[in-house]
Amino acid sequence: MSRCRIGIELEFMVAFHDHESGAKRVKPKDDRWPDSSNAFVGTNDIYGNKACQKAISAVLAGIGLPTARMGDTDAMPDDPDHADRPDRVVPVRGKRELRIWNPVSASGSVKEEQFNYWFVTHEASIVSVVNERSITVPAGYRWYSTEITSPILSDQQELDGGLPTLRKALAGVQNEVKIWLNSECGLHVHISPPDAELDIVVARRLTALIFLLERPLLLRVCHSGRSNAAHARLISSDSDIAKNPVPSAGLCATYLYEVVELRRTLHGSKSRCPDEIHTFQAVCAILSAPDCKSLAERLRVPKVGGGGGGKCALALSKFGTAEFRYPEASFDVDYVSSWVNVVRRIFAIASGPDAEYAAKLCEIYELATRDVRMGWINFAKAIGLGDEASVFKKRISRYGADLKDLDQPTVLPRAN
Repeated sequence: MSRCRIGIELEFMVAFHDHESGAKRVKPKDDRWPDSSNAFVGTNDIYGNKACQKAISAVLAGIGLPTARMGDTDAMPDDPDHADRPDRVVPVRGKRELRIWNPVSASGSVKEEQFNYWFVTHEASIVSVVNERSITVPAGYRWYSTEITSPILSDQQELDGGLPTLRKALAGVQNEVKIWLNSECGLHVHISPPDAELDIVVARRLTALIFLLERPLLLRVCHSGRSNAAHARLISSDSDIAKNPVPSAGLCATYLYEVVELRRTLHGSKSRCPDEIHTFQAVCAILSAPDCKSLAERLRVPKVGGGGGGKCALALSKFGTAEFRYPEASFDVDYVSSWVNVVRRIFAIASGPDAEYAAKLCEIYELATRDVRMGWINFAKAIGLGDEASVFKKRISRYGADLKDLDQPTVLPRAN
């Protein structure tokens, strides 16, 4: 596959118990955090959240990975931030600082510095939705949402070799900390060119492919419940571009090379699905977007009243990446690696020569708009991902068994 930069975000819940429950608790056989000897106890939610992030950071740093998290410089003695012993500190703003363990030599701004590390933070929106939906949590603990973001990954051996460093990181966390996953916890994959931000040409091309592949392929290789997550709605149905598929003003989409090829390929063809015209209009609207900022806005859920529209499952980030938010969080690194390869392959097609891209767009469009639904494996093979089929088939079989309900209140076991 063509060279690129990858960033992986994994969201999950970390167990915590307060002082009262800790005092009454009989120490369980499973002595992973928060039942380990170094556990922090307290009744303050802010401190509990920090303690969970600190526990994850300690695991990653302890296995030798370059690790970072944010901390407060004026932490009180009972604040988990107070007793940190980072190897390096980078002032950020006000009384916040980036705390680093196992530092690496790197250049760049403070904003970019965290992308050199396994960065640990929290994701408050997950806890809010868990409470709103009254999702049953594993008993005996309070649960805080945590997110690990990988360093920028560009080494071909790492990407082609099944993400061995991620495997090491997640196994370390799973063996030392009690983890729970639910349907709001996502796996997000960011991608960009190897030495630049995503440009509008590749962004348009990639988005057009995703619009066509979203339902027949991408939703089939992740859990069906993910499309109901608050920040993983579909661009093909929930985005502004799906609801208002109008090409950008002043641009004539009918003369775009890809669109001309589409109409030439489909001229006189029959047996199209009922919404083929809407699909064509949406693809035209995508391919006529004038810049990444406007395309990013149109990929969001439309604003209602004074409220802002939220992200969909494909987003263009402020860091110059395309962000894929489709799959559920998983500590199965084979599954994560296969999803990374899906993203890499779609990016490679979008980055290819004009004629090659147009031909592949036409092929995918023809498959996606047939009046007979094609299986996900047909689309996987069409984009050159037949080799990933075995991993996805195994995962899909689990959706009818142990992964049928992503909201089961079950703590992950130790890694094998």
